[in-house]
Amino acid sequence: MLEIMKLLKTLALVASFGFLLTNANAQSSPTSPTINSNAHLQSPIASISPEKRFEIEKMLRLTGMEKRMEQMKVQMLNGMKKQMTDMPNAFWDKLGQKMEYRKMINMIMPIYDKYFAVEDLKAVNAFYESPAGVRMISVTPMMSQEVLKVTMEWGADIGKQAAAEIEQDEKLKQKNQ
Repeated sequence: MLEIMKLLKTLALVASFGFLLTNANAQSSPTSPTINSNAHLQSPIASISPEKRFEIEKMLRLTGMEKRMEQMKVQMLNGMKKQMTDMPNAFWDKLGQKMEYRKMINMIMPIYDKYFAVEDLKAVNAFYESPAGVRMISVTPMMSQEVLKVTMEWGADIGKQAAAEIEQDEKLKQKNQ
């Protein structure tokens, strides 16, 4: 049962970082997006026009992605340290140094290229520069924390329920043998 709870905590931690990274930049899905399904296989930046790169970087800047990525890096490293206590501090220092913001942007830019046209990015950026967009950016971190708290509590609750059910099933099997 302890191993199940440890696994649930690890899964919640990984899911939390993914949610936080994508939630602040999430846009409603278009009904029929133009998708370049091989974008991740292409040269990360070379195939993206300078105008589109500019708009993607502008969006990431407007939404505070750089700051959030640095915060998530710290949170992720701290969470991993708690899970992997046998690793030396030198490993964590080296891993933190290798998690460079610019490299991450270069890695994720093709994903934005895949899902957004230049016109879409300009519209998104215009929204983020509007009062409503500025408000959205300012409240999203607090909302994300609240959503994360609620979903982690829910995950812990259903994890306990599942573990208790498994434990009860095991007791019944042992009793019936």
